[in-house]
Amino acid sequence: MLRPRRSLYPGVLLALLTAAAFVGCGGDDDPAGPGPGQPLDGTIFFETDRDGDYDIYVMFPDGSVQTNVTNAPNSDERQPDVSPDGEKLLLTSDRDGNNDIWALTLDGSGEVNLTDDVGGNNFTAAWSSDGTKIAWTRRASGQSDVWVMNADGSGKFNLTESNGWDDEQPTWSPDGAKVAFQTDRDGNMEIYMINWDGTGTPDRLTDNPGHDFAPSWSPVDGSRLAFSADRSGPGEIWVINVTTLTEANLTNHPDSDFESDWSPDGTRIAFTSLRDGDAEVYVMNANGSSQTRLTFNVAEDGQAGWSR
Repeated sequence: MLRPRRSLYPGVLLALLTAAAFVGCGGDDDPAGPGPGQPLDGTIFFETDRDGDYDIYVMFPDGSVQTNVTNAPNSDERQPDVSPDGEKLLLTSDRDGNNDIWALTLDGSGEVNLTDDVGGNNFTAAWSSDGTKIAWTRRASGQSDVWVMNADGSGKFNLTESNGWDDEQPTWSPDGAKVAFQTDRDGNMEIYMINWDGTGTPDRLTDNPGHDFAPSWSPVDGSRLAFSADRSGPGEIWVINVTTLTEANLTNHPDSDFESDWSPDGTRIAFTSLRDGDAEVYVMNANGSSQTRLTFNVAEDGQAGWSR
């Protein structure tokens, strides 16, 4: 059902543009931010419970101008993903009493529950690179599957059709041909990929005694997946080449790091870390260098996603 929504994002955009002008003029009040005139590609959306319930916030990639986008009292708005054209926001919300996938227009013109017709618990939605399709996780009858639908909520189908195991957290390849996801079909959590229409046999990408989970596909050439893994104790952000299966640990920190997402140009990765005692959003270069904290709040901040 489409509902009218008060316009929130234009004010957020104005605040961000004002901050960009300030940074471009040499503002340096944020020590973690870029230098004067350095470009700020994209914005970062993230979930936080700093206002009580979970809401979606947006900020610049230097952590400045953190602003509430959803302002939804008495419900949890989580797991943001911005459409490729920057006009819509997917999120998981329990505003109707069940976890469903909602699409919000960022100009404030409306919002729609895309999964109210399928039941179960629905979460971790992701846009395809052309914005025409959405993959998400649906949990029902004791198992999780990755589903796919058109951007308007039509044409839903079960992509992975798990047999009692949990298939979750889909991410699209840049060409839209593949969907990677986490699954425990081998006993522990591993990363697999499958043709977007379910044809063929899923390909296993990781093979490790620990848990490998929460994949995020690199947006430029699609050669790499970032993912979370607890192979050596606390979680770390790893990257794998999907062709050669060569892997590298990017964060190498004694505390837990997880939930990664690539910048639009593929040069940086946002992630969540517990290294400061609670969940905070960090950003680093794609090779793991320059790990920088963006949020400074006693609340839980995480699930960062870049606008494209």
